[in-house]
Amino acid sequence: MKNVSPAASNQRLADRMMADGHLTADGHATVLAFVGVHGGRVEDAMIENELFSEADLLRYVSTAHNTRFVSTEKLYKAALDPKILTLIPRKLADQHCVLPVMYDDVARTLSVVTPDPDNLGAMHEVKIASGARAVNAAPIVLRFAAFAENSFGSSIVFRSPWC
Repeated sequence: MKNVSPAASNQRLADRMMADGHLTADGHATVLAFVGVHGGRVEDAMIENELFSEADLLRYVSTAHNTRFVSTEKLYKAALDPKILTLIPRKLADQHCVLPVMYDDVARTLSVVTPDPDNLGAMHEVKIASGARAVNAAPIVLRFAAFAENSFGSSIVFRSPWC
């Protein structure tokens, strides 16, 4: 059994979804048990246990954060500018599971995808490191680490237990 902290698994999302009536108590227990045994994040557990589709889960999270979402499939097809990937250090990207995907030169706004769009501390660090005036965070789930590794190249590995 893996020892995964509630913060690392993003248990607060499961708690919020249950409080909002989008996740049953049984579903909540299933998700937490799955994370307890397999590790990882509650988002992935919800999808693996077929409680939600990726699109439905992203729709919920993006509505909760008043932002747009990006599907994993769409990101796989996107051609990211290598210059954008250099806006934040790889170590910071690894630490906070953040992938820069777009930069608006005029507004000096960096757009990133992350499984934790509500991690304001991480977004502040990304803002400082990138020199951007603002950082827009879009939620992403499922296969984030594999996508990010492909985008940054084989030399980066997202080692965080929740990524």
